[in-house]
Amino acid sequence: MTYTLNEKRKPLAENPVLSEADRTELAVLLCLQELGCATAAELARAALCTESDAQAALQFWRGARMVRVMSEGESAPIPAAPESEGEAEKSEPRKIHAALRHEMKLAPMNSEYTASLIEEHRLSAFLDACQQTAGQIFSPHEIEITVGLHHQLGLSPEYILTLIAYCYGMEKRSMSYVEKVAFSFVVDRGIDTEEKLIAHIDALDRMHSAEGKLRALFGMGDRALTKREKDAFFKWLNDFSYGLDMIEAAYDKTVNNTGKASVAYADKILSHWHTSGCKTPADAEALDAREAAALPDKKKKAEKEAAEREREKNRSFNGSDIDDIFSRALARSYGKSEEKKKDGGSDA
Repeated sequence: MTYTLNEKRKPLAENPVLSEADRTELAVLLCLQELGCATAAELARAALCTESDAQAALQFWRGARMVRVMSEGESAPIPAAPESEGEAEKSEPRKIHAALRHEMKLAPMNSEYTASLIEEHRLSAFLDACQQTAGQIFSPHEIEITVGLHHQLGLSPEYILTLIAYCYGMEKRSMSYVEKVAFSFVVDRGIDTEEKLIAHIDALDRMHSAEGKLRALFGMGDRALTKREKDAFFKWLNDFSYGLDMIEAAYDKTVNNTGKASVAYADKILSHWHTSGCKTPADAEALDAREAAALPDKKKKAEKEAAEREREKNRSFNGSDIDDIFSRALARSYGKSEEKKKDGGSDA
């Protein structure tokens, strides 16, 4: 039995049954919309569920008049054209099914479905390369994760191989860890191509190699870095492309100005230098000299503006104004004194 969407269906946003649909029912409907028409078995494979669950979901949507059974001889509807590779590259970050994005975990896959994907997409050689890179034979669950990263997250084989090499190289020898890192990179950072991944790993390597020197410079010892400190170090080394010579110059200026080491204060200095186009300590020194030379002019300007405000204030209180105010104050005081005398006399 083949199913398709009901042409007379009510828009999903206006259908009250939407709030009653569970995750599997929504997944089946979305897959049917993409495929145009499909059997329950085909939808089960696409929605990563059992055939009985897909059948139950179809009955649910038939009851809501969203889905119908196709008649014999009826031509299949043309599904919406998928994104081309060029269009997909423009999406940032990669489009991921809402359920995967929310769970930050691959949907479960059984061995039968995984085997069908391996055969359909010819992934045997790719899986062999992954196991060689990891230096171990994968368990069935690890194979499911590897295939899921390719099928569900849409990551290229080259991306997955690079990520496995990176994680296993850090002695994180687990495909579950690779899965966690993949979601973090793709969902949180938009690192969804091999080129972006390689650039990010290079940045992390620079951070790792410089971290010990930065810790020693700022006197951090062995304590864990705060997120703000990690972000600052990463920004200096990668976004600004500054070496230790520039960071040491900012550290010296920080201690001279504040009397203590401060990552936050050094970050302000380095950010100012970067915005001003400084690339070397000599550039920064020249900038600081120019700004220091300009300080007297700024001070004179501030003093001039303060004097002008004071003159403006005094204009509103010139001599005649003060005499007038003084006269009115005396009149009010004299009047009150006279009233008190009158009141006192009547009491007597």
